[in-house]
Amino acid sequence: MLKGRDGFSNIDIDNNKISGETLTNLFHILPLRNLNLLKNVLSDQQVQPIANTLKTNTNIQQIFMSHNQLSEAALRLLAEGLACNSRLTDFFFTHNDLTLHTEASKELLKSFANKRDLKSLAINSCNLSCELLEVLKTAVEEHTKLKELYLFANKIGSDGAPHISGIIKNKSQLSCLGLSNNQLHRSGAIEIARNGLQGKTSLIKISIENNCITSEGLCELSRALLECSMLQEIYLYNNDIEDEPNKDFIRLLERQTDLFALGLEFNRIGFKGAGLILGAIVNHPKLEKLYLNQNDINA
Repeated sequence: MLKGRDGFSNIDIDNNKISGETLTNLFHILPLRNLNLLKNVLSDQQVQPIANTLKTNTNIQQIFMSHNQLSEAALRLLAEGLACNSRLTDFFFTHNDLTLHTEASKELLKSFANKRDLKSLAINSCNLSCELLEVLKTAVEEHTKLKELYLFANKIGSDGAPHISGIIKNKSQLSCLGLSNNQLHRSGAIEIARNGLQGKTSLIKISIENNCITSEGLCELSRALLECSMLQEIYLYNNDIEDEPNKDFIRLLERQTDLFALGLEFNRIGFKGAGLILGAIVNHPKLEKLYLNQNDINA
């Protein structure tokens, strides 16, 4: 009934226990460009038609796959299919532990090398090791069109920070960066600030929550972001930021007149520090969300 519908380009079949045969039939009759397969716990049998479709339908531009618990064989099949598609612009892949099958995961990450039109990449809660980050860096380091990068909750640590710097270094169009929950600590934040974030004038949103970057790490981040006049959202939840934020952070806030949201919950900001922050942003007309809960603000 849907066969021949040239205008049909999107299919959303998340949260389904769908069979490989059904997938094959669906992909055969639909001229897809966008594919959502979230939370399907895909077996090898189910991934095969997906891989085949990626090989034959090179018009697919968006893929959303998370919570699928892919096996080693499934990762290899997906990598083979992705390697044939150079037009992909958006890839969302989360909650699949890639360290369980390192070599197959490397193949998956290497498949991004030919995707020069990639604009949005999310690999969250996949336990990216330094070894895997190095492969990802090599695959996408020349992808200058990348605008959104989300690597939440990957246990990257300070050792993985140089790989993050390498990934974002040449991304002059980067507008959104998500690195929350990665155990970056002070040294990791300083590394990314000095060697990755410099010159990111298009940045609109940055999330580095729950990384224990400390006030020293915040100082370096603030200096790196001073050139960013378009920042709208800054999220720094649970980072061990001390009583009185440094002058560089206050100066950064003063410059961000388009600021919409500022998240500083669960830090150690005191009464004086809160006053400095409020003084820096009080005249920002677009500010709607300010989070200072769970700090040490006592009059």
